[in-house]
Formats: sequence, C-alpha cells, structure tokens
Amino acid sequence: MSDSLYHYFTHIGHPRILVLGDAILDKYVWGDSSRISPEAPIPILQVQGEEFKPGGAGSVCINLRHLEAEVIFCSAIGEDSEGAELRSLLQSAEVDLAGLISSPKRVTSLKTRFLARAQQMLRVDREETGAISSELESRLLDLLVDQIPRADLVVVSDYGKGVVTPGIASRVADLCRQRGIKCIADPPKINNYSSYRGFTLLAPNRSEAEAASGIQITDETSLASAAMGLIEENDLEYMLITRDKDGISAFDKQGNHFHDQAQVRAVYDVTGAGDMVTSILGLVLADGGDIKDAVRLANIAAGIEVGKLGVAPVSRQEIKESLVWQSSEGKVKTVEELQTILSKLRVAGKKIVLTNGCFDILHPGHVDLLQRARAYGDALVVAVNSDDSIRRLKGPRRPILSEQERTQMLSAIGSVNFVTVFEEDTPIPLLKALKPDVLVKGAQYSVDQVIGHEVVEGYGGTIKLVPHIEGISTTDIVQRVLEKSGG
Repeated sequence: MSDSLYHYFTHIGHPRILVLGDAILDKYVWGDSSRISPEAPIPILQVQGEEFKPGGAGSVCINLRHLEAEVIFCSAIGEDSEGAELRSLLQSAEVDLAGLISSPKRVTSLKTRFLARAQQMLRVDREETGAISSELESRLLDLLVDQIPRADLVVVSDYGKGVVTPGIASRVADLCRQRGIKCIADPPKINNYSSYRGFTLLAPNRSEAEAASGIQITDETSLASAAMGLIEENDLEYMLITRDKDGISAFDKQGNHFHDQAQVRAVYDVTGAGDMVTSILGLVLADGGDIKDAVRLANIAAGIEVGKLGVAPVSRQEIKESLVWQSSEGKVKTVEELQTILSKLRVAGKKIVLTNGCFDILHPGHVDLLQRARAYGDALVVAVNSDDSIRRLKGPRRPILSEQERTQMLSAIGSVNFVTVFEEDTPIPLLKALKPDVLVKGAQYSVDQVIGHEVVEGYGGTIKLVPHIEGISTTDIVQRVLEKSGG
C-alpha cells in the first residue's frame, strides 16, 4: 500500500452524507448451548444477554459516524417499540434524523439473531417488504428535496424493504445531477437496475450483478461484460462489483477497469462487510477522492470488518493502522524504511519495542525472549548484527548462519514485526535512529550493562530485562554438537 494513500486518508475531511434506505433493527441474543431439547431435536440456548444495533441503512449511518462523517438519515419506520429503539440508537450516535419519518401504518423491520458462543444458531425476521404508501413516499420526497442540497453525497442502501421506491430513486438521481452531487447505491438482488438510472455508482456483489445483468460471472471477460452492460443500460459513471475473497473490481463508462485484491485475513463473520464497503465509498467520494483510492480503502475496511463478530463499525484509526502494516509487507527493513514505518505507528499511538543480538542458530531461548519482548508493546523490531560485525565480535568462525538465513528465520516468528540488520559493533547508532520506547535484553545483564541504555533512557525510553533460560545459547549448542561429533 502506497504512502500516498496513507497520507490521503490521514488528511481526509468530514463530509456531510445523506443516507437513504431501509431502516432495520438488529437484535442479538447470546448465551451458551450445551443441551438438546427433549421436546424436539434442537439445541437449547441458555440466554446470558441481548443487544440492539441499527441494521440495514442504519448500519451505514453508524459506520459513517465512526468514520467521522456528518450523516443525515432519510427513511420510514413504524411507530412501535422497535422504531423507538432504532431512533434512540441513531440519536446516540449523533445521526441527523431530520429525514426519518415514523408512521403507525408502517412496521419497523426487526432481525433477531440467536448466538451460542459466537456461533449463530437461528435468525428470526419480522418485517414488511411492500413499498411504502403513496402518502409516505410523498413526505419522503419532500424531505429529500430539502435535505439533498445540504449534502456532499447521497448513499442509497436498498435492502428491498420498500422505502426506496422507483419514484424516489429516480428523483434522487435528478436532484443530485441538478446540484452536481454524487449519488451511489448498494442495490438489492433484483433483475434490473432501471430504478437507479443516472446514479454515479452502483456497488452490487457478484450474485446481485449476475441477477441484474443476466450474465453468469465466471472469469474476467464475463465480469467486464456484466459491468459494462449495466453501465450502458443505466447511464452510470461507475460499476463496482464486490467479489468476496477475490476483492473488488471497478469499471467506468469509458471501459477502464481497476481491481484490488482482497487481503488474506481470518474471517469470523461476513455480516456487514457490504455496508462497510458502501460506507467507505461514500466517505472517500464525498471528500473528493478518486475511485481507485475509494476501492482500496473499502477493501481494507471490509477486511477489518470480517475479522469482527457481527456488525461492528470500523474506525479511522483501525484503517490507518492497517495501512501502516500493509505498507510494510515483508518484515526485513532498512533503518531508513523503519524510521518511516515507526513514525506512522507512533502517530497511531503504538509502542515500539526493540531487541538486538546475533541470533546465530535460532533456539528456544531466542523464541522465549522474542515472545516476552513483544508483550511490552505493539510492534517488535529485532535488530541483528551483520556477518562482519559478528566476525569482529566473536571471531572468524562465526556466524554459523549468514545474516540472510538469520533474518529469514526471525521473520517466520509471529511475535516479530520487523527485522533489520546493523553493521556497527554496538546498537547505539541504531537506537539513536529508531528511538524505541522499550529496549529488551536478557536478564543475564543488569540495566547498566545493557549497551545503549543511556541513549534509551536519555530520550525517555525504558529498559526491560527478561529471564534467561540457563544452558541454552548458541555457544552451548555448538559445544554440544562438537561433543557429540567427537570434534
């Protein structure tokens, strides 16, 4: 990931975004399940707690607020307890509800998920999917006429629950074009997108794009055919198709194509990833960013989202941190590269730990040292003596393993974030350049014996000593080998 994207995102503004769509209340009931019901072959959930969250278009509002955008919400809900709960949650997040209509003729959609030890067992939906009445449509249109001129961009989050009627979608496109405001939509799974004609961008997933285009997407050629066909049919500026583990692909009306591959991550729950993509697209495009930056950032945010349980907003801080790590692919770095990376981590509030040594023939004592060192902060740098440095310190028969071999092995250890090689006989120049918050060494030393302690303590850093495993060192291992080989 380029430094320019990091720089852009750290300076992104706080645009005002209007969100239009279906308001849904999500209810989570969680607990433990260890028994099967004697009444039927189903598990029994022993309830331990429950929680309510805004879902649907309300989830996009919450995402955008966590991303520090100003948000206006336009929708229709019922005059029921679910609607009151949803309104309260959105008000607590400081969402502007000037466009939220309550009606006794409308039922607020409620999705209840039952979870046992983070595993979803059952979902129960209570909802109304018919189009809103002509009276509500008229009231909502009046609000949109009033509110859209106040926005930098409009996001339509259509879950197919009846709020985004064809008349409303068409009017949004007209109002935005008249005002020069971008409008984007996450459409439901329908067989055509004519309601969204004239929108700036649509962002369906793969299966939704297949349904709307009538083309089965099996390769890059069919992907391009589906995307360009939808752009032409619906007079769009862009078509963006999310492809799960295959990342995100974007096309413009000139036929230009951009693809961003998804990052490999542990996936705990894909719920909310689509809303997160829509939210980031809205934030970046509302701020005046380009489509490539929007796609890259949306991919990063969605990757963070799927690593969480349930619908959990992603903050700017989390995205900044992810950008830092992605700009640091490959653990072996020069001192100059580390200076840049560590400065970004410090801006993100991270504590830097450093330990140094020869690390010739990696052994359990080294692994224990590194694991303990990592616990003192957020990022661990391992500074390794160069081959020439070791020869000067330990004689011509050392090192046994080259610096390339040693750095490769250290990079394979999960607790290690970065590895660097220093040529000097002491780490003092390196400590002055990197200024770690914590310098870690083995407890066979005292603090005043640690080389460079004066430097670290001089700028306010600390020295930490970790227990040394007796009888395990490179010298000990070499001696054992010699004894067993008769050398």
